[in-house]
Amino acid sequence: MSRFKFIHNVYHNIIQQNYKNIEIIFVNNNSKDKSLEIINNLKKTDDRVYLYNESKQGAGATRNKGVLKSKGDFVTFFDVDDTYPTYKISSLFEIIDQEESIEMVFGKIIARYNDGREYSPNYNNITPGINNPPKLAIDFLNFSVGAGPQTILCTKEAFISINGFEDNMQIGEDIAFVFKMATYYPIYFLPRVVAEYYRHSESTLAK
Repeated sequence: MSRFKFIHNVYHNIIQQNYKNIEIIFVNNNSKDKSLEIINNLKKTDDRVYLYNESKQGAGATRNKGVLKSKGDFVTFFDVDDTYPTYKISSLFEIIDQEESIEMVFGKIIARYNDGREYSPNYNNITPGINNPPKLAIDFLNFSVGAGPQTILCTKEAFISINGFEDNMQIGEDIAFVFKMATYYPIYFLPRVVAEYYRHSESTLAK
């Protein structure tokens, strides 16, 4: 999959965030395209950019490596071929900073297709605000809705406590992660779009 063409897109989405106290971590997962060259060039001009390698194939192991290498107390994720409003980090961080009882906050995602169609999960049955465990985990199962990694912000401590993403799953590790978080920790649902997922020919779920 030639996702290197989207690296500049996600980098600009990140640096345009109105929350600026960040480090930008890229994790190379056995890439054989131009990704390393592009990221190394970004490192030359932006000292917030870090690049690490993860040999174990899969999104779970890759995200885990990024979190373990991070220096901050909070983590969020940006997929290279999605786009994000400038308020993504600030809107999520404001909530987790004010609500001391929660360990994760997530917002909405909308999917856009090349033919102009749009799709958003049905969040109507998810209670805005704080959801104490295990309510949200049960709601995720009952209503077939979840929280994608690109929509969440969580504490690094909680992430590590549940061992992060399952690294032996090639698909569904994101669902397993939010289910574990919702089983053990209070989670806040922010009913606001914080990520836009573009379905294109190289998307993981394009076919």
